[in-house]
Amino acid sequence: MRKSSQSAVSAPLSRGTIALALALLTSPGLEAQAFVEQPGATRAPEYIWTLVESVETDPADPAGTLFRNGRDFLLCGARAQNAPAPAGSVTIRYENEDSNDVAEFNNATVDLLREASVEDRELLEVALARFTAGLQADPIFLPFVYNRARVLAILGRPGEAREAFRKAANLLPTDSGIQLQMGQMHQALGDFIAAGHAFRKAATLNPVSLQAFLSLGHLARTRGQPALARRYYEAVLDRLGDHAEALYGLAALERLEGQDRAALRILLRFDPHELDGTWREDYNLRWHLNLGELCYDLRNFACAAENLARLLEQPEDEIFLEIRPSYVRGRLERIEAIRTDESQ
Repeated sequence: MRKSSQSAVSAPLSRGTIALALALLTSPGLEAQAFVEQPGATRAPEYIWTLVESVETDPADPAGTLFRNGRDFLLCGARAQNAPAPAGSVTIRYENEDSNDVAEFNNATVDLLREASVEDRELLEVALARFTAGLQADPIFLPFVYNRARVLAILGRPGEAREAFRKAANLLPTDSGIQLQMGQMHQALGDFIAAGHAFRKAATLNPVSLQAFLSLGHLARTRGQPALARRYYEAVLDRLGDHAEALYGLAALERLEGQDRAALRILLRFDPHELDGTWREDYNLRWHLNLGELCYDLRNFACAAENLARLLEQPEDEIFLEIRPSYVRGRLERIEAIRTDESQ
């Protein structure tokens, strides 16, 4: 289970901003308007998600334990045990230097990407080359196989990523997280039937995880099956009440029908705090992205600016492996320009 970067997030949204958002629901004369983007501009995905589940090869052997970090890369657990990573019996040659410690080489490569975004193409290519070099030395070392697939997916090469995830699944066929990643690549390539099979297999492998049901909901929404998507999302909500990602999915369905106020009402059902004031486990920056984008289209620029600015406060967050930081900065600049014009 991924631990969200909640402790690093700044203070909650101000009551004034939430009040502005709520006011939109009761403003009879307000029309949901979206600004026309500049030619060539790329809009961020409206509702995106990350698949991160725990992986343990042998909990009794810390050196052999693998885990996913918050950016969904596999690390060797010896590092977490404050001990040196176990030395391997192979030699990795990269840029005329040799390493015989596969775990250390893998973890060092993952560390290169600790604050990388999808825009850091050169750094991503370096990581890809390093994981490829590792695979040439040890073709069945799971972290190299899986992490290389992740980098290919981030680089926007779903065909190659799918094949790499397939190899990872062959090495660890019981892991549902790999099947979820496979399903995403199938979906990106338009192979919706295969995507559905992968998501259902993930649900079989890990019946207690809700991520497969959410992924099936996202798939149904993509295929233009809103009723089916709604059933998946509501099934999750029936179990958890107000699960963040299920609410994002329902809000996306409302937006597809032009019901932005209804979408806002759904998003505001989610309270990111526990009763003791700490951040909830399912809270992440996607709540701010979704709320910020929706408020932007509803012309509530105070709400939009506050939420979108939250993203830039955490450049290391995994959300920037999917959306471009320059997109968020451009949106904030556009908001500032609009507010300046309106104040004159």
